[in-house]
Amino acid sequence: MKISVVIPTYNRVRTLGRAIDSVLNQSYKDWELVVVDDGSTDGTDELMDKYDDPRIIYIKQGINKGVSIARNNGVKQSTGDFVSFLDSDDAYLSNGLSIIVEELGKMPVDIGMLYFQIDYHGNDGKLISKTGYVPREEWNYYRPSYEDVILKKDLKNDMHRCYRTDVIRRFPYDEKIKDQDTLLFASMLKSGINCLYVNRSVVDVYASVGSLSFSKRDPKSGYHICSVYFKDHLDVLNKNSPLYVALCMNMTICCIKLKKPSAIFWFIKGFLKSPYYFFSYIKFHTVNKKS
Repeated sequence: MKISVVIPTYNRVRTLGRAIDSVLNQSYKDWELVVVDDGSTDGTDELMDKYDDPRIIYIKQGINKGVSIARNNGVKQSTGDFVSFLDSDDAYLSNGLSIIVEELGKMPVDIGMLYFQIDYHGNDGKLISKTGYVPREEWNYYRPSYEDVILKKDLKNDMHRCYRTDVIRRFPYDEKIKDQDTLLFASMLKSGINCLYVNRSVVDVYASVGSLSFSKRDPKSGYHICSVYFKDHLDVLNKNSPLYVALCMNMTICCIKLKKPSAIFWFIKGFLKSPYYFFSYIKFHTVNKKS
């Protein structure tokens, strides 16, 4: 079973070597590594020149386009049976790929993606917590539903993700969104492709500054994200007033920044859905802004 590890990177030369070395040092050897450089200007080219391993594929993108495009380009170059995404400031545990392959061997045929727990470290490198989808240690496996994913039920932090290659090719990342895994997961689940959470750690995740993911400050991307929620997942939103109102308010803010007249439409829509959650949202964000 061949695993394609895809590492998108942008100006992470200080940590990229650690990520690559963690793949090279795996106890499991049937892998290929696809490093997608999303327009780095910090000497990433020179770092990659130091690696002489035929299993490593280096893709250089001329300009920074965002993590979604970088991941999709990495998947296009992958030849493995499964694709495992690793961020360029993180690292696999020494037996990380062995654990992934072991769990893939148990995977039911209707499962198209696996989530794994992560070991989260602070800036000093010390382990802060083990986080994942299910907060209960005694649960080893859990199948989140479509609604679980949309509502982020029990979701404490990001997780390590591994996909069947045919699945991630059918459901590429939305390139209008710089980084938004939730919508990708939801689209897969809604189409009938299930996922499985495995309560085992496979990666060390490190706190860092600077990232490929900058959609939170990008109103165009934020507007598109909210639009997709309302277009494709309205059935779930209608049953969850707090999330519905929050997305309406996010749309309002994005529309104001983009100078779209529809800002007033989304503002009123949020109020009409639930005046209680509407004013709760305003109160919460007003207090946080002052603090």
